[in-house]
Amino acid sequence: MAGSMESPRFHHLYSQSMRPLNMVEERYQEALQSWLCQVCKEPRPGSAAIDIVVEEEETRSKTALNVVLGAGLTVARKDLLFSLGVERVLRDLHLGTVRLSDGSLLEELVTFRGSKQLLVRGNKCSASTETGGND
Repeated sequence: MAGSMESPRFHHLYSQSMRPLNMVEERYQEALQSWLCQVCKEPRPGSAAIDIVVEEEETRSKTALNVVLGAGLTVARKDLLFSLGVERVLRDLHLGTVRLSDGSLLEELVTFRGSKQLLVRGNKCSASTETGGND
């Protein structure tokens, strides 16, 4: 986008599903020891593509967009994400895999996270206001 005068566009994607996905318990416990913060239940800073394992019945809702309960992670159908532009998706998102507990890959689904993150702490009245991101 170098040299472009186009203003950035911001979109909020959310699922209307009332059936969030649940990770297999053993994998959830492993996540708490690696990429998932034990306090806020969000992926830790620096986490990139995240692969998950879910129970088979968890995928029955077939929604194009869903969340993983207690993991701060979003799952989408590839066709939905790629409809936003394959090049942009591959450039700006970290895509992870979704597998069933038997190990089979759900090829139509991916986890996704923004490749750039902005962390803001404090406010204008704070003695210290800190922003951080990753490039």
